[in-house]
Amino acid sequence: MTQFVHLRTHSEYSMVDGLFRVKELVSRVAEFGMPAVALTDESNLFALVKFYRACVAQGIQPIIGADCWVQGDEGFGRLTLIAMNQTGYHNLLELLSLGWLKGQDGDYALLDWTWVTEHATGLICLTGATEGEIGRLVAAGQTDKADAVLDKYHQLFGDRLYFELTRVGLPGETVLMQYGVEAADRRQIPLVATNVACFKAADDFEAHETRVCIHDSVTLDDQRRVHRHTPEQWLKPQEAMAELFSDLPDAVANTVQIAKRCGVELTLGTYFLPEYPVPDGLTLDDFFRQFSHEGLTARLAAAAS
Repeated sequence: MTQFVHLRTHSEYSMVDGLFRVKELVSRVAEFGMPAVALTDESNLFALVKFYRACVAQGIQPIIGADCWVQGDEGFGRLTLIAMNQTGYHNLLELLSLGWLKGQDGDYALLDWTWVTEHATGLICLTGATEGEIGRLVAAGQTDKADAVLDKYHQLFGDRLYFELTRVGLPGETVLMQYGVEAADRRQIPLVATNVACFKAADDFEAHETRVCIHDSVTLDDQRRVHRHTPEQWLKPQEAMAELFSDLPDAVANTVQIAKRCGVELTLGTYFLPEYPVPDGLTLDDFFRQFSHEGLTARLAAAAS
């Protein structure tokens, strides 16, 4: 019987972290006998087609999502957005595009909360654990503000909101656990357990840290560098995750329920060009030919003058 589904994993396409090659990730999930897995690279879907094909080849259900940074009233924090259906998938594409086109801040593609409210349909939301806006507020002792943010999320996502908990050894996990169990229960928000898996085995942690340091342009022995990961962020089998959260079995079981709620099918091998307005009496090919000819003529005239 399926006990647990990984809902947060990062591949080599996550850019800022993640060691997994996509096929390696899916093969490992198949070895564990898990029926589904989510790939939630940071702020992108670069690996989507490769991930989808690998899952189909292995008989695994692909769950499509992304770890996103969202600008809220109390600062920014992480949310994981998972597509339930085609509408959610298209909304996720739109949000990521907006993040990079209008919200880029250095290495971050920040989503404005207004954009999220406009494109929330069909998306499941995980609250981001210790890196979420709620997690950061709780760690700072600002539980009243955390309550307000949680209520805001709940109002938008309803039964598609899950309070995310991790036990990988990151700072703030214990206090967030204490807050989250009570706050979520009071609002009837389900808990969900994740492991934010970035590499195959615990022995890969040092190699993963090297990869992170390369991105951050620092060295492993730099005393100033921020340690954002732990050796526990390997892809654990479902039995290990069930044992880790044995005191919160619903948080484990809800990973399976989320997987059952998701079903996005991609059409591969077909090109979907943007819908572009074409003048009356012209086909798209005729218009492109005319537009290109006019542009070339103008450039040649400018070069000759």
